[in-house]
Amino acid sequence: MKAKLTYLGAGIGLIAGFILYLISDFFLFLVILGPMVGFLSYDYRLYRKQKLKLEEEAKKAQEEQLKKEQKRLEREMKKTQKRNREDKVSLYENIYTVAGYCLATQQDLGVYIKNAEEVIAHFKVSSEVRAVAVEAFNRALDRSFDFDSFVNSYKTNIGKNRDYMKYVLTYAYLIASVDGEMNYEVKDRLVNIATALESTKAALKRLFQSKGAEARFAKEFDDEKNKSSNHYEYSHEESNTSNDNGDKSKSSNYNSANSNSNRGNSNNSDSRRSSNTSASSDKVAQALSILGLDSNATFDDVKRAHKKMMFQYHPDRLAAQNLSPDMVEIYTDTAKSVQAAYDYLKKIYSDYI
Repeated sequence: MKAKLTYLGAGIGLIAGFILYLISDFFLFLVILGPMVGFLSYDYRLYRKQKLKLEEEAKKAQEEQLKKEQKRLEREMKKTQKRNREDKVSLYENIYTVAGYCLATQQDLGVYIKNAEEVIAHFKVSSEVRAVAVEAFNRALDRSFDFDSFVNSYKTNIGKNRDYMKYVLTYAYLIASVDGEMNYEVKDRLVNIATALESTKAALKRLFQSKGAEARFAKEFDDEKNKSSNHYEYSHEESNTSNDNGDKSKSSNYNSANSNSNRGNSNNSDSRRSSNTSASSDKVAQALSILGLDSNATFDDVKRAHKKMMFQYHPDRLAAQNLSPDMVEIYTDTAKSVQAAYDYLKKIYSDYI
């Protein structure tokens, strides 16, 4: 739409000038001057006002359109980033890239390679995915590693997601530490890359306080589960080779194993209570931190925190959020660490149970 130029003022000026000419019979130039004054004082000013208003409206419309386009692009980017976060291959590649960068200045990588192998075994990945992780690790170890390119790629393809970032940094910590301890040089490099990836100071503080405990407790949970599974399979095979009735033998062996376990628990209860005082204060603090508690927590606090977090990470609740199976698995890993931390604290708080 364009501003329209009217001649109302000019017309009124013409009429006024003509009337003045007739009255005075002298000032003929008023017939010419009147329309000019009317045009400049009214028509042109009105035209300019309309033009400025239309230009302002057009500018606002353009800005609104630009905002809509930006929001559309942001939505598309977030959808893409969400799909990328749900790609486990990309997740493991990021974990091993961060770990490799942290260890790039270390001479003896033996213990760290062992950690990396244990973590990839914990993830139960295929040989193809393992190869991707190893390649990412080695690439980040190299002095020619393009730090800025990785950071920019991460920000673009992954975006900001607290849980994803926590997962990456926790397992990178597990790989790049020895018995939960990280030397200063490695720690500085972890802070450097985590800060570049826009991890918060509070998140880093929790990571270093817990010493990557969440990953270790999740791994312990799986290890215990595997041990229990292997024990049951052994008992099952043993029962099939016995001369007794198959079903009775299975029941007997399974119950026997439980009975022996209970007797073992009973026999060890005194020693466990006595060992509570000598239990690693670090591990207790780490287990409490996973549940969001501190050293002043009672066992009732522990139970409440455990119940709340297990509800939060319940598979049915996660499925209702339309998360991909890979993302559900990430959150399930958190649930494992919560359960393992709770089981450990139950032993420590055994006098109160």
